[in-house]
Amino acid sequence: GYADHTSIWFAQVIGFRYHVIDYYENNRQLMDHYLQALQNRPYTYGTVWLPHDAASVHPGVERTAERQMKDAGRNVKIVPKVSVADRINAARTIFPVCVFDEVRCSPGIERLRAWRYGLNERKGRWTRDPIHDTSSHAGDAFTFMGVALRGDEAKPKKTAPPRQLVRPGP
Repeated sequence: GYADHTSIWFAQVIGFRYHVIDYYENNRQLMDHYLQALQNRPYTYGTVWLPHDAASVHPGVERTAERQMKDAGRNVKIVPKVSVADRINAARTIFPVCVFDEVRCSPGIERLRAWRYGLNERKGRWTRDPIHDTSSHAGDAFTFMGVALRGDEAKPKKTAPPRQLVRPGP
């Protein structure tokens, strides 16, 4: 987003671990800025995963974020749209097998530590969604990464047709 923070987690899969090697965030920047931030890092990129709304057309913007990334030569995939609860579950699933670069990921780790649910004081219970503040963008980006890294587990599963019970005769 432009007004909100854009948060980027850099990860690589090594064996059965997700090595989270870097984190970057900024706001009030156009896509060219983020493309340059990617270019300035010494990484060889595979897939750039973008949130589901990166394929959406926004007023006053000629090309979607997805199109701009593709036009810059990036291999792009869109993270499937799933519920906030499913995204959080995906993040919880991958978190135990993540290895973070303590220095490069420090700002993102601090954002994750601050990411939390709100409290509905009138009802006296926690809200269903995390608070929208400066930490929420890093948290959201991490949950999208969880969905992307989990792969098939995050996709809707086909359900088998209901089985009919056959009763034995008299």
